[in-house]
Amino acid sequence: YQEVQDGCKAFIVSCFQLGFIPKALFMEQLASDRESVDVFLLLSMLSLSGRFTPSLVNRYGSQAMTTEDFLAQGPYPESRSFASFSKHFEYL
Repeated sequence: YQEVQDGCKAFIVSCFQLGFIPKALFMEQLASDRESVDVFLLLSMLSLSGRFTPSLVNRYGSQAMTTEDFLAQGPYPESRSFASFSKHFEYL
């Protein structure tokens, strides 16, 4: 779970131009009610920021593999369920 938060923080810091994401509220929502966070948005964010997040790169083995895994999950309808996403993070 901390890896997901790290990736989201990296996205928010790196992509500050995306003002449609209320930074503090989003991180609070992710911490307190993660089931309510849109999984497609989360996968999109992690696809971009995962390669710059050391904890995710360590988990997946390389920057490219980190990005590829999150990209591979994104376009499919079943990836919109939090349960399918959390399979990759057994402690979520």
